[in-house]
Amino acid sequence: MKNNNIYLLNKLSKKETKSLRDTYERETKSLRDTYEKEDKSLRDAYEKEIKYLRDKHEKKIKSLNEACEREIQYLNDSYKKEIKSLNDAYEKEIQSTDKYDEWLSDLFRWDLPTVFTLNSIIILLYFVSIYSTNSNPVAMLCIYAFMYFFSIILLSIVISLDKKFSFLLYLKAKIIYLFSYFHLSH
Repeated sequence: MKNNNIYLLNKLSKKETKSLRDTYERETKSLRDTYEKEDKSLRDAYEKEIKYLRDKHEKKIKSLNEACEREIQYLNDSYKKEIKSLNDAYEKEIQSTDKYDEWLSDLFRWDLPTVFTLNSIIILLYFVSIYSTNSNPVAMLCIYAFMYFFSIILLSIVISLDKKFSFLLYLKAKIIYLFSYFHLSH
């Protein structure tokens, strides 16, 4: 009977342990399921919160980027306009200096017809002054100077050389050039 009781106790304990084990497994499974559900619900809530915050920050970042891009575009446009206006002003200044340089080069250029005309006038005036004064040096100088300036004034009215610059202006520019040359050299 003792053996039988031990056997029954063993059986009972086996049944009990099995039932306890099954109960334990069920409870752990239910607890695991509960925790997994809570974990999943918390994870979903956190993911939703993170997604909401990410979307919110992305919208802020996107709006800030658009504002920065608009500001940059505005600054680029204003700088382009400023640079274009400065370039236009610089080109106009260069064109005016180019025209002035061209005018000066035309003014100070001694071409062959100008040299022949000037020498012919001087020689003709010299012979006319000798003929009219009978070799008197003072009278010859006065008549020569009068005739020279009179002919220069007449030539400036009648003759126009190199792009409508008068002969008188041409000679005045030569004289100014010589004075400025001597002034700069001393």
